[in-house]
Amino acid sequence: MGRGEPVLILSGGPGASNAYLEPVFVEVAHQARAILLDQRGTGRSVLRRIDSTTLTLRLAVKDIEALRKRLGVEQLSLLGHSWGGQLAMAYTAAYPARVHALVLVGSAGAGPGLGREISEKLKARLTPLDVESIHYWAGQVGNPRLNSEALRALKRFNTYAYMYDRRFVDERLKYVSDGELYSQTGVLMMRDLSRIGFDLRADLARIGHDATRRPAVAIFYGEVDVVGEVSAPQIEAAFPSAVVRVIPRSGHYPWIEAPDAFNRELRSFIAGL
Repeated sequence: MGRGEPVLILSGGPGASNAYLEPVFVEVAHQARAILLDQRGTGRSVLRRIDSTTLTLRLAVKDIEALRKRLGVEQLSLLGHSWGGQLAMAYTAAYPARVHALVLVGSAGAGPGLGREISEKLKARLTPLDVESIHYWAGQVGNPRLNSEALRALKRFNTYAYMYDRRFVDERLKYVSDGELYSQTGVLMMRDLSRIGFDLRADLARIGHDATRRPAVAIFYGEVDVVGEVSAPQIEAAFPSAVVRVIPRSGHYPWIEAPDAFNRELRSFIAGL
C-alpha cells in the first residue's frame, strides 16, 4: 500500500503473524510504498514441510532477496520489530548494497550474549501474582481440555512484561491466532540461530563504519522495552551514526501504547530518506 520508497515490514517472534504490525503498515503507507511480508511459516506463507530444513535464517534472508527482485527495485528499506530487526540486519549483512535504510523497532541484538539479561529483566517486570499464574498455566498445557486456554493465558501473563501499561495488552493479543499459539516456527528458527552461532556484529560493523556503503539507520524502542534497551548498545556499536529514539510511556509495542510519539519519529525518519 502507498507509493514511493519501498519499505518492507518484518514482524517479530520468530513466528508471529504480521497482523499486529498493520497499524505501522498503514502509517508507513502515508509516505512510502509499504510492504507487509508473511514470513515463511507464518500467516499465508504455508510450508508443505515444517522442520529444520525449511525454517532457517539463510532461507528467510533469501526470501527477502527473492521478494526484492520480484518487486523490481534496486534497494529496500527494512522496518523490523523485535526478531524482525534481527532478520533485517541479517539481510543487510548478506546484501548490503540492496539496503537503503533500516528502522529497528524494539529490535533484538546483532549477536549473542543478551538473552539472560533480557530474560531476567522481563521477569523482574512481572508481579508475584503474574509469576504464580504462569507456573499454574504452564502446568495445564498438557491437559487436553485446558490446552488452548492455558496457551492463551501464558501468552497474556508473559506479555505483561513487555507493556508500559498492561491495560493495552488486549490490543496486542487480539492479533494472536490459535495457529500462532501452536506454531513451531519460532522454536525451529531459534534452534537454527543457535546451530549457526548467530552473530552479525563483525559484518555489520564493516558496513556501518563505511560512509560510502552504510544504510541510514534508526533505532526506536519504548521507555520500558527491555528487548530494545538491552540490544540497542550492541546495534549502535555496529551503526554509530544511527538515529536513536526512546519512545516515552511505552514498552515493546510503542505504536500501540504511544502512537502519536512513535508515528512522529517514524514519519520524520522516512521523510529524511
